[in-house]
Amino acid sequence: SESLRLYTEAIKYDINNVDALKNRGNIYSYIKDFSNALNDYHAAILLSPEDGGLYLNIANIQHQLGQVDSACTNWSIAVELGKSDANKMLEKYCK
Repeated sequence: SESLRLYTEAIKYDINNVDALKNRGNIYSYIKDFSNALNDYHAAILLSPEDGGLYLNIANIQHQLGQVDSACTNWSIAVELGKSDANKMLEKYCK
């Protein structure tokens, strides 16, 4: 897509562009290219480790991939970083 191309160009221009990494990761996630989405989210976490939304996004993908233990860990981190909406997922899938 054009958006994917533009975010890729932005990242080539500035590898530390957290917003571009996050947004490209969201596009990859939407089109179910989970490997690339996770790569972008992990790169963004290195630059912005306090962004609970990144942990939430990673957990949601891990859940879809059947990696429930990892998802529960990342949902917990997301909650600790202020993403209270991850509590619903913790209560539903993590006992």
